[in-house]
Amino acid sequence: MVNIKWEDKYEIGVKIIDDQHKHFVGLLNALYKCLEVRDTKRLPDIIKDVFSYAGYHFKVEEGYFDKFGYPEADEHKAAHDSLLERAKSFTKRPDKDQIKTGFELVYFLERWLFVHIKGTDQKYVQFFHEHGIK
Repeated sequence: MVNIKWEDKYEIGVKIIDDQHKHFVGLLNALYKCLEVRDTKRLPDIIKDVFSYAGYHFKVEEGYFDKFGYPEADEHKAAHDSLLERAKSFTKRPDKDQIKTGFELVYFLERWLFVHIKGTDQKYVQFFHEHGIK
């Protein structure tokens, strides 16, 4: 089984966000498992859970941006919107190979998550800390 291993190097130092990132990795692992056993009956629900949680997580981050006036909020929100649009495009493909498309989706999300954590999310850490979010 493919399993994404959370490592301390992915932590940004904001507990609520780190906990949510870890939970998201767990959802991606559930998606991997579903794909590996070719469970096409559960697949749509797991994908729905992944998108739902991503939306929830983005709202948490963006809520802090709005509350404290994060200066790079628009750029960061645009990155979130772009991810959701791109990820949802996988589910709208006309091909009927759900497993292949599912693997492509989870690989995309995994790569995006870790690049986003180590890049874009790092930009707000000091700002969050200055506003008491640790």
